[in-house]
Amino acid sequence: MKACNTVTLGVFIREDDDAERVRAAFHGLLGLDPAAEKVRVSERNATGFSERRITILECTLSKERHTASFLDRLLETLPEGQRRLLAEQKGSRTDDDCNFFIRLDKEALLKGEHVVTDGGNCFHIRMNLSVYPKRREKAYRLIEELFS
Repeated sequence: MKACNTVTLGVFIREDDDAERVRAAFHGLLGLDPAAEKVRVSERNATGFSERRITILECTLSKERHTASFLDRLLETLPEGQRRLLAEQKGSRTDDDCNFFIRLDKEALLKGEHVVTDGGNCFHIRMNLSVYPKRREKAYRLIEELFS
């Protein structure tokens, strides 16, 4: 069963971050080798508050085998309590276009822990859920099925 049409993963790398560790965690979270799978990871520079430089990493997965692989890896690495939390928060994490949003704490992920957060220093995940018709109720059922 196809659960997601697309998955977009992004992270901001600040000047004081260990850029290589963040990149490694990003690729680990993807769960695939972008070069081998011909998946584009974009990297662009921006300026943040107080003129601080930020590098933005972003990747969108659209092939079914890539989205399924990502989701399988996410579900196996997220602790049960965190999966339950996502299922409970489905209403606030889902928009009208059936996008489901997850934020994983960056500092925790760099230590190998998968912790859901509402804070800004995080890895951003947007999953466009594969439901028809596109209604929140259908999206909620799929989220509960995946994360419960």
